[in-house]
Amino acid sequence: MSTRQRLLETALAVFAEQGTDGGSMREIARRAGVNVATAYHHFGSKREMFLAIFKELGFLDRPEDTSWVTADMEPALVLESLCMGAWVLMSSGADVLRLAIAELMKGDPEVQSVFEAWREQGDQYLRDALVQGGLATSENSERRAWVVRQVIWATFISELLAGGFEAEEMQRCARDAATTLLEGGWR
Repeated sequence: MSTRQRLLETALAVFAEQGTDGGSMREIARRAGVNVATAYHHFGSKREMFLAIFKELGFLDRPEDTSWVTADMEPALVLESLCMGAWVLMSSGADVLRLAIAELMKGDPEVQSVFEAWREQGDQYLRDALVQGGLATSENSERRAWVVRQVIWATFISELLAGGFEAEEMQRCARDAATTLLEGGWR
């Protein structure tokens, strides 16, 4: 395992125990078995380290390409695919999201800035996909993306609190979300 990877994994553990404001670069370096200068060499600050954790798990590397969505696709399939893609990604990084949510609740500005960047990227992806799939126009895409994001987050948090999100349950929830939105006049 590379020094960078070891620092990121250690940072996640330290942040989970102590929060981002409680966990220091010095403590992360000590636990990772490197000197603090090495930690600062790889990451200039705790914010950069937290941002790197998101990037390593793919949270900030949203797919740029929405070409998989076409106007002739079944609308339910577009919505189901958006929900499933988000839930799979979020499930793969549930520990990071738990930490981020806890830090957001405390008002941590470093975590807030990372989370905002992630949310803005995700919202743009949702807007693009909804417009390409014929489920939104450029005029209403922001509001519709907001609604889809709320469905994604509310369902994910509910399942996370209930102990996890199994693949079959994800698929059922995605179908239910698509059906509900489409019954609400989204076509």
